[in-house]
Amino acid sequence: MFGRFLIVFCLAFLGASSSSSAQKVTTPEGVRILQNKSFDDSERARREILEAFKDLRVTDVCDGMDLIGLQDVGLMDNSIRPLWRDVENFTHRFVGFAITVRHVPSDVRQGQNSFGDLTGFLKFKDGQYSRTPDAWLRVARPGDCAVIVVPREHALVVAKYAREIHEGDERHRARRYERLGRPLDETVIDK
Repeated sequence: MFGRFLIVFCLAFLGASSSSSAQKVTTPEGVRILQNKSFDDSERARREILEAFKDLRVTDVCDGMDLIGLQDVGLMDNSIRPLWRDVENFTHRFVGFAITVRHVPSDVRQGQNSFGDLTGFLKFKDGQYSRTPDAWLRVARPGDCAVIVVPREHALVVAKYAREIHEGDERHRARRYERLGRPLDETVIDK
C-alpha cells in the first residue's frame, strides 16, 4: 500500500512540476568581477602608438613614465631578456602590444600534482617559489605598450616625453662627440 502511495505521489509531483516548467526559462546575467577599461583599439590608434614609440630606448620610456608620476610602474623582471642581442644594429629591439593568455590545463584532476608528504613539498617549494615563474604577468594587461610595460591609457603622453628626452640626449651627445673629435654614429644621427 505504501509503495503504491509513493508511486502515485511521485507521479502527481512530476505532473505538477512539468506544468510549472512550461514557463519560459531564462539565463541569469553574469557578474563582471573585473571591469575592462575601454580604449580606442582601432588600427589607426595602434599605428599611432607604435609610431610614437619607434626607435625609443627603454631608459627614455622609463624616464617618460617617471615624468607623469608612474615611477617603478611597468619595470620588467631582470630574468626577462631577449633571446638574442645584436649590439651592432640593435635588431633585437621591438615594440608591440601585450596579449595576456591564461592557460588552464584541462587534463589535471583534483589530487594530481600534489605531494605525499611535507618533505616532497619542501623540496619542490625551494626550487619553484624562490623566484617568480612569470614575473611580467604582474604588470602587463591586454593592450599595454610593451617597450617596458606602459599602461595603454598613458601611452601617447609617455611616448611624447620619452621622445623629448631621447632627442635631447641625442643632441647633447652629438655636441660632445664633436668636441671630442669623434665621428657621429647611428646613436646620435637622426634616422
